[in-house]
Amino acid sequence: MDGVASVRLVADPSSFNFSSASSSCFSASSFQPPELPPGAMDLSPCCEGAPLVASFPHFLHADGWYARQAPELTPASSSPSRHQHEFYVSLDPELGVPVSAQVRFQLNLHLRRDAAFPPLSRLPKTPVVLPLLWAQEGFDSLGGWRVAMLKMALAAPDVVEGATMALMFMPGKKMRQAKQTRFFPVFL
Repeated sequence: MDGVASVRLVADPSSFNFSSASSSCFSASSFQPPELPPGAMDLSPCCEGAPLVASFPHFLHADGWYARQAPELTPASSSPSRHQHEFYVSLDPELGVPVSAQVRFQLNLHLRRDAAFPPLSRLPKTPVVLPLLWAQEGFDSLGGWRVAMLKMALAAPDVVEGATMALMFMPGKKMRQAKQTRFFPVFL
């Protein structure tokens, strides 16, 4: 990126799969209701019971069940793509400075049938997850002066090392020259 080496760190595709071995340290019951397949995280414990579910945009890496919930909201033309919907951070490997980053997520409404509330009384018996919005925040490039500053910060240790070596070498050379001029004329 911008002539600066970087390492890209990408969110694990199983980030919202609480039944996978990589997520075994999380309590699946806290983040994934039993009626929902892998691919989304229940936010209701963190949002005072609001029926919200988080996922990657367009249900990237999620079970196909989610996309089938509202086909008109997730048409084939907007099917998930890693390039457009992936969550990542690219870091300079020496300093750890972010070179580019894109934080992307989608908020969804988790609806269940409720006979006491007429609009929800006609829902199917199985829960429905409807996309509300997906958000993206980040930057693809550092831009002019930031790249120059980063390159200067990366080059500074080499410049300082070279200058230090030169400064250490110069007095030694001067001392050797001084010794030669003092003692050699005596023997000539």
